[in-house]
Amino acid sequence: MFVPRATFHGVCCYIQGYEQGNDHKFLRDFSDWLIDRGNTRSELAWPWMVLCELYPKDRLPTMQRFDERQDAEALSKLFDLLDEYILLLRRALPGTAACE
Repeated sequence: MFVPRATFHGVCCYIQGYEQGNDHKFLRDFSDWLIDRGNTRSELAWPWMVLCELYPKDRLPTMQRFDERQDAEALSKLFDLLDEYILLLRRALPGTAACE
């Protein structure tokens, strides 16, 4: 993935663009999965749901104003969650056990 500057906001925009381009097949159930984890608010879009894993649900920061530390922390959490989600998807598909 290439984004000019690796910020949480920029990477989320990139992923959302990818989602638009592939008819929402990549992260189709990602929001529902995040809701099932119980750390978020269901009315939020998935980037803010990821932030609910790091910040109080009622005091989410503005991601466009993150400093470098906040961006790094949010990106790390995003990629950890994506890794976990994709691993669950692979396990759910028949014949993919060898992918692990």
